[in-house]
Amino acid sequence: MNPPRRWPQFTRPANYLATCALAIPTGLTSAGLPHGVQLMGAPFGEETILAIGRALEERLAPMPRPDLAVTRPRAQPHA
Repeated sequence: MNPPRRWPQFTRPANYLATCALAIPTGLTSAGLPHGVQLMGAPFGEETILAIGRALEERLAPMPRPDLAVTRPRAQPHA
């Protein structure tokens, strides 16, 4: 699967600034779609970001698995 072209817009700031980043799933929306939070830290700050991420995950309720059988209709291509 090829990722959409817009995905890099979410990782570009961390890449350009040479910072560390961590994405943590935080739950599901009412529509059953996953959402999360992204943490960014100082360059070479992986130890700090991982500690913060671990503390956050320990305090969050376990995230339920999304129902993969639920599909959304795909947009029809323009004619």
